[in-house]
Amino acid sequence: MQTVVVGGFEVRRNAQVNLGLIIGDYDSYIGYPAAETTLESWHSDETVTAETWYAIDDVAATGEQLGGFTQISITDNEALHAAIEGRAARVVCFNPEQHATNQISVRSVTDAVKYFEQTLAYNNGELLADGAQPINASSTIFFAHEVLNGLAMICMALMLVPLMVMLLSLKTFAQVKVVGAETKTSFDKKKYWLFGGLMVVIGLL
Repeated sequence: MQTVVVGGFEVRRNAQVNLGLIIGDYDSYIGYPAAETTLESWHSDETVTAETWYAIDDVAATGEQLGGFTQISITDNEALHAAIEGRAARVVCFNPEQHATNQISVRSVTDAVKYFEQTLAYNNGELLADGAQPINASSTIFFAHEVLNGLAMICMALMLVPLMVMLLSLKTFAQVKVVGAETKTSFDKKKYWLFGGLMVVIGLL
């Protein structure tokens, strides 16, 4: 909520946009549903219910629960459709994860796809069109893409090693090769395992 001038009068109102907060349980925004600023802007006297669509009305200073995030849709709920069209829809979704895993979380991505499906009225075509056949929001293969992209990146980095060896064998680089003297080192198995175990314990702590 902010105080703005409308038609020469000062009024207190929200940004006129739809809002979807999708985040993990172990994040700084976990207290958002009960924060004073949230209750004021959502026009609510009690903690905002997660996974629930709300429609706020700054003129009447009301916040109305419309239904479950995945239970209702603009295709069958006129109130939700009107709230989204009026840029007054709100929803908060929490998933059992932390901030660092949001971008590779199937749950969070499913929620994000569902949110944009509703607010943009689009999923495999216009959502409100006759004969619309939206794809299930949880039907995603992005995680496999992330894993394969990660492997591809590692492989590209490893490819630099043989490339470096090949380049160093060329005449251009042969003259700058440095051959070092052989260094003899002692190896104590007891110390190795002692310090190895110590590092594991320190790492866990």
